Amino acid sequence: LVLSIRARTKLLAIPPPLMEDGVYDDMSQDVVDAVLPELVPAVAGVVDCDAVVDVFRALGGRDDWEDAFPADGCAVGSDFGPCIYFCSQQSCDQCHPNDVGYARLAEAMAHAVLGLSHSRRTAQLRESRLQF
Repeated sequence: LVLSIRARTKLLAIPPPLMEDGVYDDMSQDVVDAVLPELVPAVAGVVDCDAVVDVFRALGGRDDWEDAFPADGCAVGSDFGPCIYFCSQQSCDQCHPNDVGYARLAEAMAHAVLGLSHSRRTAQLRESRLQF
């Protein structure tokens, strides 16, 4: 996901984790949970992004996912904390967040956008003070 803010800011997001392999025919948990978290930041450097938003980790992704994630994926009421982002009475397809997960995703994106905005405003203030 590339998002442009005021046509000057580019964000690239690492996608959410896939909680169970094979839930969709062509989706590989190895690719989503191991390859993409490494590949997306590398791509961000090539396409000159301002920030990488780590949605993967915001929604419970982690380096030891093979050992940590439930073997049969998430379930409603699971003891594995990140399952709260994927499983509820609303949905539990192991791939798409539920409303709680989408709210967490929005928080991660907002944090990145507001952080960049704050950094830019601070830099602009410093520059304007230097000009006097």
